[in-house]
Amino acid sequence: MSELPYFAACPKHVELLLKDELLSLGATDAKEALAGVHFDATVDVVLRVVMWSRLANRVMRVLSSAACRNQKDLYQAVSDINWFQTVNQLPKTLAIRFNGTNRELKNTHFSSQVCKDAICDQLDADYGKRPKVVKADGHLSVSARLKNNEITVFQDLTGHSLHQRGYRSENTLAPLKENLAAAILMRSGWPEAAQNNHNLIDPMCGSGTLLLEGWLMACDMAPNHELKSHALFTWKPFNAHDWTNLQQEAEERAKVGMELFRGQIIGVDHHKASVALANENLSQLLHNKRISFNYQTLDKFRIPPRNNLVVCNPPYGVRLQKNHLSSWQQLSHWLGEKAPGAEAAILTPDAAKGWMVGFRENKQYALKNGALDVQLRLFSISKKNRLSVPEGQYFALPSGAQPLANRLKKRLSELKPWSVAHGIQAYRLYDADMPEFAFAIDRYQSHVVVAGCSGYRWSGRYTGPALQSH
Repeated sequence: MSELPYFAACPKHVELLLKDELLSLGATDAKEALAGVHFDATVDVVLRVVMWSRLANRVMRVLSSAACRNQKDLYQAVSDINWFQTVNQLPKTLAIRFNGTNRELKNTHFSSQVCKDAICDQLDADYGKRPKVVKADGHLSVSARLKNNEITVFQDLTGHSLHQRGYRSENTLAPLKENLAAAILMRSGWPEAAQNNHNLIDPMCGSGTLLLEGWLMACDMAPNHELKSHALFTWKPFNAHDWTNLQQEAEERAKVGMELFRGQIIGVDHHKASVALANENLSQLLHNKRISFNYQTLDKFRIPPRNNLVVCNPPYGVRLQKNHLSSWQQLSHWLGEKAPGAEAAILTPDAAKGWMVGFRENKQYALKNGALDVQLRLFSISKKNRLSVPEGQYFALPSGAQPLANRLKKRLSELKPWSVAHGIQAYRLYDADMPEFAFAIDRYQSHVVVAGCSGYRWSGRYTGPALQSH
């Protein structure tokens, strides 16, 4: 069977992981691109990729590329494709996704309408039927990308993002997508640790996505076994018998995997609603007593004495703002007191939160959590890796930042008695005293305003945990 060109989309910064995954599943000539990987594959391999990829958002067949400067070029490029040859029956529904603009095609909604017209006009002229347009998972699902006056047209074989495994009925306020959770686990070394029957721990598990994906990996369960997709099932080369065989193979591998895995997967959270949701999500998967979610506070949470990998996505203060800094302080304390000898993989929104973990990091990887730039930081939890925290601070700082912290602590200790005695709640705390920190800091009750010498200004809640003890 001949190989054809395909494209697998994924979150940014996951491309290299996805490339390796695709090659392991039988793809060839895999080349990473921005937010995805180009590859060649037979139909059998494509079906296996759809079943087993833990990282891909979508799998798409590359149909054509053509010059495209205006509406006429776009209509012609889409019309040149024989659309009936891409499906195994006349499509009842049509879904179109369009990305990119140029000087003439400035509106993606308009461009998607042009694509829709070209497809529907062709099917109407040849077969007297026009498919109904739907938002997602049409029997014919099309994706088009316009870049540098070139249009590339794909047939979307999954119809919707593969991160939607089907086990999550509803979300907590700040959930991780399942394929991002899978990438975090791969970067943290969980697939190898699971083969050695290590334990996976999440002390702030939320709705359980990290641990549920870890369970699927540990037990060799296919992430997309329950996939429902009009787009895939209507694809011209799709063979229902071959898909059923893949499902049966996945079921057998899952049974064996559950018997072989002897580690524990343990999640706790201090929000009862989140724990209930995690258990509801777990009920949608084949599972046993080796995975559990419980309501518990960190101060009472104990883990097995050895062979632990701690994974955690603490609150960033963006979607979840209430007491988010205290969560980081509690996590740091818990790691030091209750998780000695563990490996830890913590998702952080910035360097400051990374320092708040309180240990020297081994590695870090850039990732995107939705629109947020985040970093996965890996730690080995031990006394020798514990960062020394100066007096009057909640966490250590980089050596370059510590002089400023020392100056601010000194100024606070000098100004606090004066401000309390006179009832003053607004005053200048720092005035570009050090050349390397050329800005001013004014305190207004529980807020600060930082003003740079160039006139740049930033303001926000005064939450500097390194100084809150004053």
